[in-house]
Amino acid sequence: MRTLSIICLLLSFVASSQAPSSNSNQEARLIITKMIDAINKHNQYTYVVNSQERIDGKLGSTEALFKYQYKPRKIYMKVQKPEDGAEILFGDGMFNGDALINPNGFPYINLRLDPEGWLMRKDHHHSLHDAGFHFICEVLSNSINSVGDNFGDFFKLRKDTIINGKAYHKLVIDVYNFEYKDYIIKGEENILDISDRLFLNDYLIVDKNEDIDDFDDVSAGHKIKLPNAYARKIVIIIDPVTNFPLVEEIHDEIGVYERYSFSRIKPSPKLSEEDFDMDNDDYGF
Repeated sequence: MRTLSIICLLLSFVASSQAPSSNSNQEARLIITKMIDAINKHNQYTYVVNSQERIDGKLGSTEALFKYQYKPRKIYMKVQKPEDGAEILFGDGMFNGDALINPNGFPYINLRLDPEGWLMRKDHHHSLHDAGFHFICEVLSNSINSVGDNFGDFFKLRKDTIINGKAYHKLVIDVYNFEYKDYIIKGEENILDISDRLFLNDYLIVDKNEDIDDFDDVSAGHKIKLPNAYARKIVIIIDPVTNFPLVEEIHDEIGVYERYSFSRIKPSPKLSEEDFDMDNDDYGF
């Protein structure tokens, strides 16, 4: 998901007082490499994600089932909590780039919405483009190459973190001098353009600027506040058996801003075209 796209940017802003030992660095690299290798072995997987995101100052919670194919990208999502039933289909070459939505309620018809548009994103920190685990692999690979010999300044490994009696790996990325700086909008760029270019959280930018209502609510010369990194801190919990990430926790200067917990992960579940077909008898489109 986008939650890890900040790692490249961290290199410019993190101030570290003491680098961990070379052995610790090697262990962290090995764990990340294993995670990337494990995910890249699979073009398809299914999983359930519990998403906790701060919206209007409150940390809400939703749970959804995902069927995911990396190439060509195809996604089926079904909301399970707080109310069961809403469905989304999205993918390369499907619906002219829109997402097909069965709201399972009012207005009682299928909808087609831009997955990056504010109408679909206003109550969700991330778009469908950030779904899946492969995105994490791509960003981590590029980030590690950029870090070079300074890897230990940015990645902290906490081994044998115990959750419900089981040991997991805990990777922490900490931006000690996280702050917001003035930025002047240039030309016709919008918040999505800026966040993509600077590896920032687009939803956080809108959230921290009270005079911005959505991603397009800016114009040339508009002064806004931008964070100097994606997050104040990121915590990733990795299963040492499957090597898949189980938790991604993102902090801003206040505390937990978003947290994603993954369960029922099934790599290579042999999904078929029917799994991404709106006419599937198991779906409600």
